[in-house]
Amino acid sequence: MKSTLKILMNLANGKTTTITVPNPRADITKADIDAFVEAITSTKALIVAGYPAVGLKKAYIQNVDDQEIVA
Repeated sequence: MKSTLKILMNLANGKTTTITVPNPRADITKADIDAFVEAITSTKALIVAGYPAVGLKKAYIQNVDDQEIVA
């Protein structure tokens, strides 16, 4: 099963952007996400089309299981 961490960030213009992290740690916590978001927003490390990330919209882990139909 493939696992991907998706972090959706709100931008200053009201739009959103997504940060995708393949194969995240199994023990990642809300505190880890909150610390990451604080670091990104306080330093303006993420700017999309001239607009900085201003906060977290949501974060989730997406699990994908490939099922082969025909070999």
